[in-house]
Amino acid sequence: TIQAFLGADLGKVVAEALTPASAKDHPEQELALFRALGRKGSVSLVKKVLEEQDTLTKLATHIMESAQKIAAVDAATGEELNDKFAAGGGFVMCFGGRSDY
Repeated sequence: TIQAFLGADLGKVVAEALTPASAKDHPEQELALFRALGRKGSVSLVKKVLEEQDTLTKLATHIMESAQKIAAVDAATGEELNDKFAAGGGFVMCFGGRSDY
């Protein structure tokens, strides 16, 4: 899925945008900031912070880099990898039964 290909890095990009520089040395400030945002913040405030940090460009860059990596490999999923081996060697990868473990 696209979500699996993108991984947790998109959340990291957003978290970096929302985390003030002072919280990097004082991680406890992150929780306090997020609570304050939840209590008194707004969607427009979040959008403003994300825009100021150029987060959309960073997200778009990460998305393109991930898509380019997937486009460059022959097999991006387990099913595609299985198909590649089956086509080349005439076998299907499978898991063993309980007795094999």
